[in-house]
Amino acid sequence: MKRHSGLRAQQAAATCVGYWPKMDSIRQSVNTSSGVQLEELVARVRCECARSSEVIAAYVYGSVLREDFVPGQSDIDVLLVVQDLRATPPINHIRQLATRELYNLDLTILTRSELEARIHPGWSRHYFLNVRNSGVCVHGTDILRDVSLDELSFAEAFRRLVQMTQRTRFVLVNERKEHETSFWLRKYQYWIPLCLMELLVLHGAPEYRVRMAHSAFVKRFSDLPLQIAYPYESLADLQTFLEHLTIWARDHQHLFVRAQAEASQYTASD
Repeated sequence: MKRHSGLRAQQAAATCVGYWPKMDSIRQSVNTSSGVQLEELVARVRCECARSSEVIAAYVYGSVLREDFVPGQSDIDVLLVVQDLRATPPINHIRQLATRELYNLDLTILTRSELEARIHPGWSRHYFLNVRNSGVCVHGTDILRDVSLDELSFAEAFRRLVQMTQRTRFVLVNERKEHETSFWLRKYQYWIPLCLMELLVLHGAPEYRVRMAHSAFVKRFSDLPLQIAYPYESLADLQTFLEHLTIWARDHQHLFVRAQAEASQYTASD
C-alpha cells in the first residue's frame, strides 16, 4: 500500500499509512468547518492524554484525514488505548475532549487487553486494520503497527453478514417487533457498509469511506443477483438484498480466501 506523508507537526513521530490524499485541502476543510486546525486537534489530544499515565496510545483516523470530510456532518474519530480503567480512570480527562463544542468527536476508548484480543463494541477485527491503514498515532506507542490482513477471515465477515440478515428477518416476520423497524434500518446504514468494507479488504480492494462502501462493493461485484441503492430506504428491501447477498457470498467464498492468501504471500515476500 502506498504511504503518504502526514501532518508536518508529527512527521518525525509517526508514519502515516493508508488513504491520505491532498493534506492541504484536508486542513482547509477542517479549518472552515470546525474552526480548528488539524494540528490543533492533534495538540489537544496529546495534551489531554498527557494528563493520565493510563493512556498508552491515541489515534486520529477517519474522514477528518481525507477529502470526504463533510463539514457539520462528519465526526472526528479518535481512538484512545488505556492500560486500565480501574486504578486511575482517565475518563474525566478524556471527556474534556468530547465535551468541547469546538470538536465533533466520536471517541472510542479500549483497554490494552481489549485491543490485544481485537475486541471492539461494534466492529470486527477489521476495525484495528482500518485504524492502522487510515489513521495516525499521535500519542504514545503505535501498538497497531503489527496488525495484519492475516488476522481477518472470510468466515468472521460472513458470520456477521448472516447475523444481520437473521435480525432483519426476525424483525420483519414478528409483528410485535414492527416498532423496531426504524431502529434497525438506522443501525444498518452503518453496520452493513462496515461488513462490506471488510469483504472489500479481503478481496484486495480496501475502501475506507463508510458512505462509499456499498457503491464500491456493488461496482466491484457486478454479478450480484440483486442490488439496491444506498442509503437504504426500506428494511424489507434491505432484508431481500441481504438474503441474496449471503447466498452469493457463500458461493463466492473462494474469491475472498484466494485474494487474502495472495496478498499475505506478497506481503511476506516484500
